[in-house]
Amino acid sequence: MGLAASLLFAPRNKWPLAIAAIVLAALLVDIALVQPALLVDAFNPVSLNIAGGSLSFGAIGGTVGSGIAGIICVGLSIPTGGGAALACAVIGGAAGGMAGGALGTKGGEMMGDYLYRQTTP
Repeated sequence: MGLAASLLFAPRNKWPLAIAAIVLAALLVDIALVQPALLVDAFNPVSLNIAGGSLSFGAIGGTVGSGIAGIICVGLSIPTGGGAALACAVIGGAAGGMAGGALGTKGGEMMGDYLYRQTTP
């Protein structure tokens, strides 16, 4: 409950997203150890946790990217009279979100492939 509330009421904090990604990975490992047969069913935990992890890492990347872009954009907005600041921040946040989502997806795919190979006879 506290994690969900912190995600809703403090969306710029990165720590709840990191905790959510870690908890998803831990739950996936738990299911692989306790009930490995669930890993090959429809709507299995692997596919759902890959999606959740990708979303968490994408949000983290977007937050980090917009923060970095904010620093860079200040320098770019001075010569343009502030016109480039908004576009620069949007592009930086989008690039960070895309990079974080790609990282989360790749990590989830690697974990899913490993668990699939371990549980397939």
